[in-house]
Amino acid sequence: MKPKTYVAAGLAVLFAASLGLLYPAIGEFTGFYCVPRKLHDIRPPAESASPEDTVRAYLQAVVARDIDVARRLSTTEFADREESFADSAFCDWTDITAMTIWPGHPDSDDTGRYTTVIQVSVKLELQRRGREAPDDFSWGYWLERESPTERWRIFESGEE
Repeated sequence: MKPKTYVAAGLAVLFAASLGLLYPAIGEFTGFYCVPRKLHDIRPPAESASPEDTVRAYLQAVVARDIDVARRLSTTEFADREESFADSAFCDWTDITAMTIWPGHPDSDDTGRYTTVIQVSVKLELQRRGREAPDDFSWGYWLERESPTERWRIFESGEE
């Protein structure tokens, strides 16, 4: 091949990667944003599910790229924020190979938006796109509900 052919082929690969053509099972990459492609359906937990079961189902939905279920288990603000990251878990996480969820405990919302708050801690062995070895990942999820008859919904996550 001529040198110009190598350059053209290299540019074509970079262009295809930027469009997400090299990650068809993950989603479509449009610039710096990923539009995840659903891999399979996750059954949401019952309305009366515990905070721990809600977090477990949410994590399963993220890996399955089932955004509808993840949104049902989250506040609108949290779901919008999680989906907006360029390295969104919906595109970056490919598998959870181990999961430990500790019992939730009462907590508070520093902003005062929610009155009934539970914090749930998780430890994951997480496989990510483009990495061979899984990462150990400790994280917390904060859930809220206004009355005992409502579903628990995730409104925040982060390091504990």
